[in-house]
Amino acid sequence: MSDIPDQLCHKLWDLDAIGISDDVYGVFDSGAKVVDHFNRTCQFDGEREVVQLPWLDGQRGKLRDNLMIIKKRSANLTIRLDSNTSLRTAYNGVLSEMETCGIMHEVPPHEIETRNPTFYLSHRAVVRESSVTTKIRPVFDGSVKGPNGLSLNDCMSKGTDFIPNLVEIMLRFRRCKF
Repeated sequence: MSDIPDQLCHKLWDLDAIGISDDVYGVFDSGAKVVDHFNRTCQFDGEREVVQLPWLDGQRGKLRDNLMIIKKRSANLTIRLDSNTSLRTAYNGVLSEMETCGIMHEVPPHEIETRNPTFYLSHRAVVRESSVTTKIRPVFDGSVKGPNGLSLNDCMSKGTDFIPNLVEIMLRFRRCKF
């Protein structure tokens, strides 16, 4: 008989399932390192603040050129946008606005040609009809795996998770009468 049901039951009742655990994964240490890295590398270049990426130890240089993967994803996005003219128009408008605001710009051809591996981020359109301000927006996907199975997310420090723990909030809520 398999131990899988016992393992699942143990995991269900394990304290870390409700957010109570020692810092066995070094999350707090990692978060402190990311903040320290930010403070050391953040500089004003005359137009904007620039900060270096928070690479995990030993991961810098491990990403491989993923141009073929991104071209395929881009072709799939083009097919999706071509099948819906209003979506294509709206998405192109959002991208044009990002370019106008200086959030992104076209990379000159001489900067594309390099001996170093280049890791591209794919993007896709996310549509939320219920949103009041941003009905359509591009989402850049850092989890796309390159030819060696690594993604940008795999190579970057995650830092501290600032999303509130739901169990912690519920326990705090019930702690006092008022």
